[in-house]
Amino acid sequence: QRMPPSQRTRIAPGKWGLISATLLYLVISAATTNFALQQEHNDNASSSSSAITKIASVVTAFEPAIPTRASYVSVDNVSQTYPVTLMNKLFSSVPKREYAIQNINLSFGHMPTLTSRTSSSIARDDDDGVTLLVGRSASGKSTLLRLIAGMEPPIDGCVGINGHEQDNNNAPAVGVLPGTPPWVKMGIPPPLDFSDKECYRVQPVILQGKPDFDDTLSILERIVQVGLDTVHLCSKEWKCVEKASTDKETTNTLLQTLAGDFASLLTLSNEQCCLPPSELSPSGEYLFGIACACIISIAPSIAIQNTNDDDCIAKNGIHYPILLFDELFDTEHPSTVEICSKGVLNLISAGAVVISATHRPGYFSGMATRTVTLSGGKVLMDKGMLHQ
Repeated sequence: QRMPPSQRTRIAPGKWGLISATLLYLVISAATTNFALQQEHNDNASSSSSAITKIASVVTAFEPAIPTRASYVSVDNVSQTYPVTLMNKLFSSVPKREYAIQNINLSFGHMPTLTSRTSSSIARDDDDGVTLLVGRSASGKSTLLRLIAGMEPPIDGCVGINGHEQDNNNAPAVGVLPGTPPWVKMGIPPPLDFSDKECYRVQPVILQGKPDFDDTLSILERIVQVGLDTVHLCSKEWKCVEKASTDKETTNTLLQTLAGDFASLLTLSNEQCCLPPSELSPSGEYLFGIACACIISIAPSIAIQNTNDDDCIAKNGIHYPILLFDELFDTEHPSTVEICSKGVLNLISAGAVVISATHRPGYFSGMATRTVTLSGGKVLMDKGMLHQ
């Protein structure tokens, strides 16, 4: 039986607009959520080991002015633990298990022979691109990066850089090198061995954000200044004697040449290098930060040369940087990452090593050739990604 009109609930005319707006908001929210879920599904699918990854070609035939030497990293039977307390169980992202990582055996980059001084690992043919470290939070990705960077010593095993073991257990100090910018981290270089005249000393660098410099210097000038500052920090750490002003000018000239090499490989144009940092595009800001990380990574080699009588870098060349991205691009738009991929691949082709811990492996589809999956502090899978 129908309700009499006098008893029916009527909606005031002014409320229809509010109801319509609410319904429209719910529809848009549902569509946005569905798109985000689909995007996450696509990213996860792209990380499959059976996926075919197309690698962007190296876009420049630029030949660096300073001879380059390929760098490589060996991680031999490395384990690390952190104290498990009630507080970090409740509030910390530190793994709630005995071993943060356990018995890790990996190699990165192109080793010149089948074996190195510290590793029996065989050089991989799929390290001509970025190596991805993937896995859930607290799986051991960042811990592995810190160990490679020399920011903390492992409880077992060793990390080798260019065939030289990083003996951080006997170092007087371990941690982040004081004075480095907040968006980049470099471990305190191990004690200097004056008996070793080869300038092998490249320090891995963790890059985790964009640079935040002001506009007092241009891009190229800032890269050189970062190099000068880091060379000084390394010399101070090693308690090296300051050189004469003429030698400082030689160091400045060398850093200018290397800064130009890195900028060119990273596809930063001459016009961009003359700009202040605030006028760069998002991709340009990342490339600028990577160039600064490159000059920081090789600064210990220059500091070592400053203690020698001969010009070992001119004679032997210089080992190229070892860059560790700690979720560097995870919050960026994929198109920005794609633009940066060309320069990163140029660096790798010149001898650099690039390892990226990420939750967004799909973002690296244009430059990744290998994926290492970590779970519970152990290597679950280590596969080269097919590319053409």
